[in-house]
Amino acid sequence: MKRKLKFNGLMKLIPILIMFIGMYTSLQSQTPTIITLGSGTNQSGAYNPSPANVFWESRRLQFVYTKSEINAAGVSGPQLLKAIAFNVSQAADKTHLNYEIRIGHTTATDASLNITTTLTPVYSASSVNFNSTGWKTFTFTTPFQWNGIDNIVVDICWGVNSDYSASGQVYVYTPEVTNGIGYINSISQSMCSEAITSSMNLKPQAKLTFESTAPSNDDCSGAITLTVNNSANCTNPTTGDVAGATNSGVTGCPGTPNDDVWYKFVATATEHTITVVGSSDFDAVVDLRSGSCPGTSITCVDATLEGGSEVINATGLTIGNTYYVRVYHYYSTPPETTTFTICITTPQTGAAPVADFTADVTTITAGGSVTFTDLSSNNPTSWNWQFAVGAPSGTCTPATSTLQNRTVV
Repeated sequence: MKRKLKFNGLMKLIPILIMFIGMYTSLQSQTPTIITLGSGTNQSGAYNPSPANVFWESRRLQFVYTKSEINAAGVSGPQLLKAIAFNVSQAADKTHLNYEIRIGHTTATDASLNITTTLTPVYSASSVNFNSTGWKTFTFTTPFQWNGIDNIVVDICWGVNSDYSASGQVYVYTPEVTNGIGYINSISQSMCSEAITSSMNLKPQAKLTFESTAPSNDDCSGAITLTVNNSANCTNPTTGDVAGATNSGVTGCPGTPNDDVWYKFVATATEHTITVVGSSDFDAVVDLRSGSCPGTSITCVDATLEGGSEVINATGLTIGNTYYVRVYHYYSTPPETTTFTICITTPQTGAAPVADFTADVTTITAGGSVTFTDLSSNNPTSWNWQFAVGAPSGTCTPATSTLQNRTVV
């Protein structure tokens, strides 16, 4: 997390030193994570498809790294994929021309079929040499934003090379992966836009370099200001997202806060209701805090599961004071859906209820039904519906009701 620098005593520090400290702290918060996928001593072969092989003048390759193996290696998304490296076991004695790397999201788990998906160009060079053994790293000019949900397809092509040879091998997964690499070859024309037609069990070992893309409200200092609704109805909800968020280091509430995000609001009344509704796989924990960042916890709630609504009925607030709200997913593993909504409303204690409702249809035929849903504000405790039919005249069933919501025929 971000560091706060505090200086005591003499403050006449050289400005450039202060700038360097700030830059260093910023860089620390964006330390990349490098993971290695695949192991073993099997090689791709002198004639077979691999990122380094030059037996064909032009080739297009595809291979997939799955979300599960990336997660198992210690990376959860969303994150930026910034580089890829291949472990060269035999140098290539010819040069690759017009070398391109493209990355995309896919649900495919192997390269048995041509993978058609949106591909992001991340690296290109007029010539590339695999002229030494060991890890060959490609740092992307355009990092790929991995969504943390789908698998990653790597699409590589080159050509047309001026010559060929039976050289250029990389280490592949051992034991082998069925349909680990898809390919198409040509000796005379570029294959970059041609569909993959064949596959082999030769998935390249790789090193992937990821970097976290934390949201702006990842820490209390970046808390997003929420609009306070001055009634009990939420007319201005805010959509939140924990994708890429990191641990703020604040403890004391249930669950694992390794993806907490922050909000703040200024109290306009002594009572406010904070409501957080999780998306389908998001199990929200909500922490209301007072005082200076990161504040002291007033209360935490975690009453529901994934997709549920968490509600804090805050009382005894001081009008004009700023309060902070911290939200995170209960579990340590990232949710499949990372979004939620958050809203601050104001209960109308002592105020008369204001009637309001909505209907699921406004025009019905004979024998049809309509459902009325109560939207009244200021916490009504009883209802008295009266239903009537306009022209032509008729009756409704029921004609009256004391239920909050009612379906009428």
